Amino acid sequence: MRPTVAAALRARPAGEDDWTALRRALDAVVELYHQDPAGTLATTRLIKDTPALCARSLDRTRGPLFPRPAWRDGSLARRRLRAARSARENNGRITMDPRSTGDAVAGLLDAYATRTPIAPLTTTYADMSVSDAYEIQLAQVEAWQAGGARIVGHKVGLTSAVMRRQLGVDQPDYGHLLDGMAYMDGAPIDAARFLQPRIEPEIAFVLKRPLAGPGVTAATAAAAVDFVLPALEIIDSRIADWKITLADTIADNASSGGFVLGTRPTPLADADLALTGCLLHRNGELVQTGAGGAVLGSPLNALVWLANVLGERKVALEAGHVVLPGSVTAAIPVEQGDIVTATFAGLGTVTANFRQAS
Repeated sequence: MRPTVAAALRARPAGEDDWTALRRALDAVVELYHQDPAGTLATTRLIKDTPALCARSLDRTRGPLFPRPAWRDGSLARRRLRAARSARENNGRITMDPRSTGDAVAGLLDAYATRTPIAPLTTTYADMSVSDAYEIQLAQVEAWQAGGARIVGHKVGLTSAVMRRQLGVDQPDYGHLLDGMAYMDGAPIDAARFLQPRIEPEIAFVLKRPLAGPGVTAATAAAAVDFVLPALEIIDSRIADWKITLADTIADNASSGGFVLGTRPTPLADADLALTGCLLHRNGELVQTGAGGAVLGSPLNALVWLANVLGERKVALEAGHVVLPGSVTAAIPVEQGDIVTATFAGLGTVTANFRQAS
């Protein structure tokens, strides 16, 4: 098995401090590189592991494992990592060097921990590509998993023309849903957990069997769905003032924040998703209306898109996972004290409660 920083931290001898464990892992990877320069798997993994483990985790009650990523001192390990990644740069997929990638990951994780937005990544790292952005997203997800979080699904973002115009981007993206992002219907939500939250109504899919692309069609996607639920997604941005490009929002886990699922499952066969209308109320006032057809023509098309894009990365959607396919209206800002309810024709209602528990 190739060594990784995460494995070294988990398997370190009793009494060994974090810093010593990290240095030991770096030495092991450098030695591996000397033995097998063509074997870039371990070094690629280290690119994802190191900045995430050296930054604050999604758990905001914890401090930083290390004050700053350990590779910022011009170490041999970092130079070897840069060399290993150069092969991927040459095919046009990756354009950022490992140090910049690590800095971007650390900056986003620090934004979670400090609740302080950062400047757009595409301004700081002008050469950041969409492929770089997904690498940065995955590094954060792996850091959260190392801290005990579980992936419970995926989200598709920017699937409606309204949302793409609102955020100034031109294609969908996707992100990961973690168990700590889920809230119960109507239960109190602390808005202070987020930086600059907005909320949007969606029709959530719950899968009964795995779904893997490429080659997924509307028919195969529908056959994999157990039921649908009314949902509200809390989107949030670690980028100051929501000044994002497509690459910015992808790197920021598709601007994920949290989600609330309704409690009335509906079989897919009993719903016409494209024609399902939605009324969005905030504090009793109607603020948005929409229909499922705003989501790539139908939310089912978003599920197809997601399964096929993930399939290109050798990732399958799992049974029991939730998929949020995209908003049927424009997002609205929320703050502490708000109550937001989405009502879907034939599917029921779901409520996000940002008021304190009585």
